[in-house]
Amino acid sequence: MRIKKYLLYPFLASTLLTTPAWAASYMKLGTVYMSEANGGNTESRLLLDLGGGWIANPGLTLGFLYSTEKSTVSNGNSSDRTSFGPNIGYASKKDEGWYFIGTYFLSSTTTTGFKGTGNQIDIGYKFAIN
Repeated sequence: MRIKKYLLYPFLASTLLTTPAWAASYMKLGTVYMSEANGGNTESRLLLDLGGGWIANPGLTLGFLYSTEKSTVSNGNSSDRTSFGPNIGYASKKDEGWYFIGTYFLSSTTTTGFKGTGNQIDIGYKFAIN
């Protein structure tokens, strides 16, 4: 029985904890900062997207995205938004190439009390950094 356990555990770990040969994993980090002066007030927004997932052989992607936004006005008003949800799309499996990913936010909540769902589309070009 002990021999079987020693053979079973590495097999399960190698099958469940690794990325299959037909798929590649990815991680996505996106950020944008904007600032605008409006009638004596300065409004600034910081957006941050953090996601990850898998790219199958034909380029089909399945993943998850966490998104947060902080909006601040110099007069003291501010609001934050946090959203998360699954995504699906296309991404090149090469080191460089285009990607198109659509996300459906299952939950989107602001500090001002608004709650809901929503969509996001990401279009971009990926490249390796060495």
